[in-house]
Amino acid sequence: AIWRAARLAGATPHVMAAMVATIADARLLLELRDEARAQVDAAGEPCPERMVTGLMIEVPSAAIMAPELARMVDFFSIGTNDLTQYVLAADRGNPSLARFQDALHPAVLRTIAAVVAGARAAGIPVAVCGELAGDPAGVLVLVGLGVDELSADAGSLDGVRVALAGVTAAELGVLAAGSLAATDAETVRARANELLRTRG
Repeated sequence: AIWRAARLAGATPHVMAAMVATIADARLLLELRDEARAQVDAAGEPCPERMVTGLMIEVPSAAIMAPELARMVDFFSIGTNDLTQYVLAADRGNPSLARFQDALHPAVLRTIAAVVAGARAAGIPVAVCGELAGDPAGVLVLVGLGVDELSADAGSLDGVRVALAGVTAAELGVLAAGSLAATDAETVRARANELLRTRG
C-alpha cells in the first residue's frame, strides 16, 4: 500500500520501524519492504525507485548495535522518552519514578552519543523525537552531540529557535562534552540553562 500510494502521489516514500531491538528486526523490515515491492512489480505497476527506510532507536540493545544497524538503513530517529525509561529502568507511567524521567541524564546522553557515532560512521542522519527535542536546554545538548534533526510539537518551536540562535557551535560542543562527563541530570540541566541565560 505504501509503494502504491507513493506512486500515486509522485513521492519517494519514507517508512520507519519503531521498537527495533535486534539486527533480525531490521532485516525483517527490509525483507517486508522488498517483498511488497516485488508484489507491486509482479503486478506490472510502476513504482518509485526506492523507499527511504529508517529505524527508531529507543531501546538500549538498538543503541548498542547502532553501528551495524546504521549500515542497513537510511536514517535513525532516537525516541528519547522510551530510551530514557529503558536506560534508567524506570517505567515512565509510574509517578513515583518521575525523578528518573529526565533525558538529560548522562547515561541517556552517552547512549545518544553512541548512536550518533554509529550513524556518522555509516553516513546517515540522526533525528530526535520526544520531549527533549522541544526542550530548549535539551536541544542545546542534542545539537552539541551532533544530532541532525529535531522533531517537536509546534508550540515549542519558537523556544527552540531562540535557544539555538543565541549560541555557537563551539559553545554547544563544550556543553556536550561537559554533559557527557557529568554524573547526574541536574548538573547537565543547570549548565544548559546557564548557557541559555548568558546567551539569551
